[in-house]
Amino acid sequence: MSTHDTQDVFSQAMNLQYLRPASLDRAKVVDDLKARFEWPVEYEFNQEFYELFNDFGEKRHIIRWPREILHKDPKFEDYMRDLVCALFAEQYHPQFAIPAFTRHTDPSHIERFKPIFRYAADWFIDAELRRLCPPVMDDEIDNEFKHAWAVLRNRPPAAGLDFTVLTGLVLAEALLYRNMRIEVTGVLSHVMGCYLRTPPDKPSRFTLQSLVKSLFALVAPNFTAHLIRERNYEHWEISQLKVPPPKPELGSL
Repeated sequence: MSTHDTQDVFSQAMNLQYLRPASLDRAKVVDDLKARFEWPVEYEFNQEFYELFNDFGEKRHIIRWPREILHKDPKFEDYMRDLVCALFAEQYHPQFAIPAFTRHTDPSHIERFKPIFRYAADWFIDAELRRLCPPVMDDEIDNEFKHAWAVLRNRPPAAGLDFTVLTGLVLAEALLYRNMRIEVTGVLSHVMGCYLRTPPDKPSRFTLQSLVKSLFALVAPNFTAHLIRERNYEHWEISQLKVPPPKPELGSL
């Protein structure tokens, strides 16, 4: 199939979900975002599922689109998030896509601490998504804020790492973008402040690693993470500290 034919087929597929009268602006947002890629974006149609795959070796992005009959097309917001992740991975650092770890990293540590890497990247990705499509992101922020408020109102007895890092992100975005605030104290207050002190519109290797290390210092002070070059790419390596850093004073935000 020629490049021209591929683009035509993709446009038809997009028409099914995104080019309805109420969503014409969404199609333009997608087109403008794709125009920012330097690496080629290739499409594989009639697949069993949707997937956006970043091929860093060949410097290309592959979008696998499911067969229409399966009704598995991604939601607009999910598709946009994948595109922004791919763009950031191409332009700033591969770790903005999917966290990858060195061979020496303990698998149990990866499972335990993966939320830190995921939500740290989301802080920057969400900022770009809100710049591109504010109404969609504002709805998402509002809904997540309402959920966080409901959970915090019930005073969860023991908040785990995943809950703390995610809720800190939700509260920081609600305050920054929607001027909505919940008074929180302790570690959650500091996690929220950690996000807010990091400029979300400045994605880079440095800011991503700095945010990850700062979150570790708050929610897992006996551990830290660094970007280590391995197999031609930089991967995260989680390591245990011999002497943990001093705990920050806990107050309200």
